[in-house]
Amino acid sequence: MQGVSTRKIETLAQSLGIEDRSRSQVSESGQRDVLAIEPMLEAFRDSYTRLFSGLQERGLSGVSLIISDAHAGLVSAIERAFPGASW
Repeated sequence: MQGVSTRKIETLAQSLGIEDRSRSQVSESGQRDVLAIEPMLEAFRDSYTRLFSGLQERGLSGVSLIISDAHAGLVSAIERAFPGASW
């Protein structure tokens, strides 16, 4: 996604009524990697649970730290999908 303005993506997504868009990680070399771009019309626990399940099916494991806002549905999905991870 190099060269794509995240502000432009945010603006476009908001104009379409999409609340949440992407999930990323920081690699061991310090590079930010986009893991998923997932349109969510509703920011509920079930939406986040599906997102996290899909990432785990693709091989995501060993998550030790999660940085996010404190949206109740997101926090609940994080606790279920990544037990033991610091938030």
